[in-house]
Amino acid sequence: MALSDPQAITLSGDAVSLARTDLAKNKGSFISSTGQVEMTISSTFNAKTGASTMVRIDHKKPIVDPLTNVSRISVASVWLVCRRPDNGTWTATELSDLAKALGAFAASASYPRVLVGEA
Repeated sequence: MALSDPQAITLSGDAVSLARTDLAKNKGSFISSTGQVEMTISSTFNAKTGASTMVRIDHKKPIVDPLTNVSRISVASVWLVCRRPDNGTWTATELSDLAKALGAFAASASYPRVLVGEA
């Protein structure tokens, strides 16, 4: 099965529609109409360690070097990886709750402090 096309995310308070650009076994890619936002989703399976699912969002921003006046693209990325043992002890709901807890921390007042190096 594949996720619906397009996917939508909210970035800086704005809704961003992401159209599917790639579909392969256990992998999908979605990109915005401007090409500035891309989401990649992939899953891997290993008999010894279980399964991992990754959701990655890349945001591209054009910048200009103030000294040389040269334009380039700066890319920031955020990943969420869920690793689950392949022994049936974790339900999809439990794993989703764990990811939501991480998302809640990322939305908290403490997270910007973490981004500048506090631990």
